[in-house]
Amino acid sequence: MKLNLLIYRDHYFKAHSDLITANNVTKDTTVAGGIIGVIGGLAKSTSTVYTGGAIAAGSSIYGQRYEFTIQASNYRKASTAMDCMLGVVAPLKDVNPLSNAGITTASENIEDIRQKLYQAQSAVVLKDPDLKQLKEALLVEEEADKSFRTYAGAGPHALAAGANLAKEEEALVLARLDECAKSF
Repeated sequence: MKLNLLIYRDHYFKAHSDLITANNVTKDTTVAGGIIGVIGGLAKSTSTVYTGGAIAAGSSIYGQRYEFTIQASNYRKASTAMDCMLGVVAPLKDVNPLSNAGITTASENIEDIRQKLYQAQSAVVLKDPDLKQLKEALLVEEEADKSFRTYAGAGPHALAAGANLAKEEEALVLARLDECAKSF
């Protein structure tokens, strides 16, 4: 779970940073187009004025079309919520801190944040996400899970039956995770 939260947090933060950079580049191009237009005006060159104006207008339209600041804000909120959840589970022991029900609840909180991000982004045109790192990390996580299952042994017992948190502690952890998910 820690690894998944870390991957989502980092992926969403990178998307936030990339969108801020794209927004800044768009603004810089708009300003540069305006400067070219002013230079053209001073030089009494109508073609330079038109070129500068076209660059500025094109950049402005591009930035508005993709609503970089709105998208960046959405990803930042998702990253912050995942970071909050990571802060809750990071101090827990690595081996089965939660029961099966607890793991399910925590996973539902992660999915809740993902769905909120999806809904927030549904009104804007999205770039294709680079999920290569997430896929590779999930494969590593799957291998670790297989190793743990082998270690835990085959049998009718539940995988998290040996959860090392008391029910009261687990309830507190899950309540904090829920608060993190609601912060988005």
